[in-house]
Amino acid sequence: MNHDDEIHERPPGIKLFKSDVWGKFDSETLEEITKGMIVARGRSNYAPKDHQYTLPNICPVWNEVLPYKSVTAICTEEEFGDVVFWLSYVHGGEYEMVKRLPDNKVAIRSNYQAW
Repeated sequence: MNHDDEIHERPPGIKLFKSDVWGKFDSETLEEITKGMIVARGRSNYAPKDHQYTLPNICPVWNEVLPYKSVTAICTEEEFGDVVFWLSYVHGGEYEMVKRLPDNKVAIRSNYQAW
């Protein structure tokens, strides 16, 4: 059972939960339940051979391999502020790139900032 939204409460003024952006994972098995708004995720070259990734590590927006722990998220323009909040909350810094897409969508590249 995932209790991530209880641990990371939604602050006042933010409409989305952390799991809306980052997806939901089973806290015991770490199995992905939902992907959230993340469409690509950078990964380590040291992952076990039998580990199956459900998200590509090649960004479908910028057509490049994402660095380790980087993500690309796609949201609506109205959700942009909330998504940036949760990306920064997890990654510890500002987003790197933004690209406007058709249908009122925005792509955001976020990189992990901790050393």
